[in-house]
Amino acid sequence: MTNIQIDPKVKESVSEKVAKHYHVFPIAVEEGLITLAIADPFNVQLTDDLKILLDTNIKVVIAKEEQIEGAIKKAYSIKVN
Repeated sequence: MTNIQIDPKVKESVSEKVAKHYHVFPIAVEEGLITLAIADPFNVQLTDDLKILLDTNIKVVIAKEEQIEGAIKKAYSIKVN
C-alpha cells in the first residue's frame, strides 16, 4: 500500500476524521461503490457503519494496520490550496 498513488478525488470520498477513527483508507471510487482498505474484513459492524455513514456500497480489501495508518498519514498530510 505504500507505493499506491491515490487520486485526490478518491481521498475526498472519505474524510480524514473518518479514516482515522475507523482505521480505513479509500483505494478507489466507482459509481455507487467505494473500495476501502481495512485490517479486519470480517468486522461486519464496521462495514455496516461505514456503508451508512458514507451512504454508498462498500468493497473491502485487506491491508495491515500499519499500512493503513501510513497511507492515512501520507495522503491526508498533503494540503491542497
